[in-house]
Amino acid sequence: MQKPILGYWDIRGLAQAIRYQLAYQGIDFEDKQYPSTEDPASRQSWLEQKFNLGLDFPNLPYFIDTDGYKLTEHMAIHQYIADKWNPELLGTTPEERAEVEMLAGVILDLKKKTAGPCYSNDDRAAVQEIMLTAIAGFKHPIGERNYLIGDRVCYMDFYLLELLLACDYFTDGQVFAQNPHFQAYVERMWALPNLGNYLNSSSNMS
Repeated sequence: MQKPILGYWDIRGLAQAIRYQLAYQGIDFEDKQYPSTEDPASRQSWLEQKFNLGLDFPNLPYFIDTDGYKLTEHMAIHQYIADKWNPELLGTTPEERAEVEMLAGVILDLKKKTAGPCYSNDDRAAVQEIMLTAIAGFKHPIGERNYLIGDRVCYMDFYLLELLLACDYFTDGQVFAQNPHFQAYVERMWALPNLGNYLNSSSNMS
């Protein structure tokens, strides 16, 4: 049987949280990865396919379902795979769904604050300090809740998981050292069915 396809560069980037979510949901998918290095020529394989895949808005990441449905934009992909295979990840009540969407806005803003300086500042120590300040400013009762909205995960938990792992890596372990409640949260995510095995098999940071 044909598998859904997730297409992205051969790095973690915007696709890694989607990979986590697909793994957690038990969806067997093709992880289509395009070479990407500092040499522009390495991206040729993607450029050759970009406008030939039938995508309305050609971009990476993209998702092609088994019935031929295609979409791009990473948040839309998160929501689609949740809605199709596990709608509880969107929230089970109007209040929960609203909270998930509110958290999506807050966490995307946190992503910009932590990732943006990596592309504009060559001072690693300064970028680390920016990251640590931004993470410390994310005031969410994770210590009182198991996951973002309570005792069940939502699709934004996978996004936050990858954000925390990336920031902890870049700060040489200081994110978790200074915020043990986030380390405990990541360990809970790590223990989720299906996800732990995937995380252990893809723990390298690119």
